[in-house]
Amino acid sequence: QLFHEKINLIEDCKISEIKKIPYNSILVIGHLYGAKQNDFIKKEQYLDTRVIKLINENQKKFDLIIFNGDIFFNPTKRKWEYIKNFMEEKNLQFMIAPGNHDITNEIVKIEDKKTQQKTFDNVFNFNYPSILLKKNNEIIVRDTINMNWSPTENEITFINKGSESNHIFIIQHHTALKDFRFYTHDKLFYKRHNNKNILNLKEFLKFIKPEKNLTFIIGDAGAYDYQNRIECKTFKNLNYIVNGLGGKIDDKVIIINANKSFLYKLN
Repeated sequence: QLFHEKINLIEDCKISEIKKIPYNSILVIGHLYGAKQNDFIKKEQYLDTRVIKLINENQKKFDLIIFNGDIFFNPTKRKWEYIKNFMEEKNLQFMIAPGNHDITNEIVKIEDKKTQQKTFDNVFNFNYPSILLKKNNEIIVRDTINMNWSPTENEITFINKGSESNHIFIIQHHTALKDFRFYTHDKLFYKRHNNKNILNLKEFLKFIKPEKNLTFIIGDAGAYDYQNRIECKTFKNLNYIVNGLGGKIDDKVIIINANKSFLYKLN
């Protein structure tokens, strides 16, 4: 990873931490289940109690909540219905950028994946990529289980020509660019079918107009102690944030407000 940064002149970026949630915010939570054995998750609630508390105390301040993959270690129809009912009871708009624990893309029987996908689709009615505009914050939510990990040609055309903003947030579970994959749980030697065409940083930016500022927020992080749960890197007109919960006392989530990204510590 250090080699990639050195040869490509990738720099660190700092995300400011806030103590209070401002109004008209977007909450992004990566790797929600944290760890397989997570003391912050109660069986009858399924979700991290700190996340439940955060949403309960600030629900009027959130315009949108995005669960950035790996929401449950072992998802079921009951768990998906729980999260849907929880959000709808609070009248909150939400999206899911699915991860491999949500709809497996590991080497399993095709029928098993179809069953998981059908269960997910029967509870939710999401379309991907979803393009959302909230108080001038333009968000693209992607499904890296069923889509390429890097944005496709059609998505790049939208970024350059169809977008209403020059600052776009792209939110997905798996890494979007080769140069940053070692910050995530993805293993270089294991190539899944939908990451074979993953682009490198400089190759990708050749297709993006220089006036377009992109911020990727990747949720495939947090589970392992040998990796940081928060990484922020920058190169030219691109910022790249990797963030996920790990079931730790200092876990943080991402808050988007006024086209900026902030950290908020769970408690």
